[in-house]
Amino acid sequence: MNRFLVHHPIRSVIAGSTVTLLVACTAAPAPLLPGPRDLVADGITVHLQVQPDPMLSTANTAVEITVKDASGEMVSDGVISFSLTADAMAMGAIRAIGQAQGAGRYTATLGPTGHAGSHTLTVNVQRQQKSTKFSFERLPVR
Repeated sequence: MNRFLVHHPIRSVIAGSTVTLLVACTAAPAPLLPGPRDLVADGITVHLQVQPDPMLSTANTAVEITVKDASGEMVSDGVISFSLTADAMAMGAIRAIGQAQGAGRYTATLGPTGHAGSHTLTVNVQRQQKSTKFSFERLPVR
């Protein structure tokens, strides 16, 4: 959490004296946004979709990713793993291996998480003896 103290002198109209006003500001966290998501690393693009969106803490979540290489070609020879962790709790991860569906699509089922809040989904794409991790942060779970 970012905090700032701002010192700002204010002139009193009545007494003409100087008053120091202290204001504590807290940076608001980025909103939790459901919907399609894309990440790029090491020339690989991963597009994520979840269903239901947003995820529900009491239900399984169907996860689908589409993987493309730097030239935009679908990657169908990858080994994909998923790991879902709660951002605010030190609990174990929910893990799954992606099932190839063809045309660069991989699916898995995660959950239920058991609690709501912000979660991080880490997707590991292993291909041609190289591993690339993608972290989809602040995913909402209701």
